[in-house]
Amino acid sequence: MENTPLEAESLEELARKIRAWTPKGLRPTELQALRSLTYTQNFTKILPRVFPCKLTIGDNPPDFILLAESEKIAIEATSLTTPQFEVFKRERLEGGPHTSTLASGRADKDFWQKMREYKLPDDSRVKPATTLVSDALQNNFTIASQVIAAKIEDLRRYHANYSSRILLVSDELSCDAFFLEPLAKALRQWLLTFTAEIIFNQIIIVCRAHGPNGCASACLR
Repeated sequence: MENTPLEAESLEELARKIRAWTPKGLRPTELQALRSLTYTQNFTKILPRVFPCKLTIGDNPPDFILLAESEKIAIEATSLTTPQFEVFKRERLEGGPHTSTLASGRADKDFWQKMREYKLPDDSRVKPATTLVSDALQNNFTIASQVIAAKIEDLRRYHANYSSRILLVSDELSCDAFFLEPLAKALRQWLLTFTAEIIFNQIIIVCRAHGPNGCASACLR
């Protein structure tokens, strides 16, 4: 019952239903990327030209399929994150700003021990860890380009079955929407040099840190 397709007669109805949708078989970040997008102006980028439309769970890939008349749109969702950050979010119930977990790195035994003993670089009250904005942006760009490149390569397996293909990227690493536009600008430049013959028609990055309703987004292509 939970995986019943969403049917909508308008943009507003589709957005409202997506926000309340609880389908099975998806990772939380995949559904959250789509939900967050409904709060931004780039939500119109994924829509078919006509209504009514129907949104269903895809074949993984893609995560979602949007149907309207003769259009069949693939929507793949992914996230920018690190193993350390995912472990930190799950295990540290009190949360807090821990920028050291945002950098690429394995959640090895040493990391687990330091986290449990509150000895991560950010835990120091004497000299808390700091990260330069330029370093944070470079880190996010490195992770984003790797994630997007992998999704573009994977697109070869299913692109021919759809009239249009969209990639949603949920930015879990940016602690503020301030990082979104510089990251988007760097990724746009990188995509211009991408030589893949098969690529997504649209790539949209979504950040939940700030913005209207707590969300902001940027279209990469």
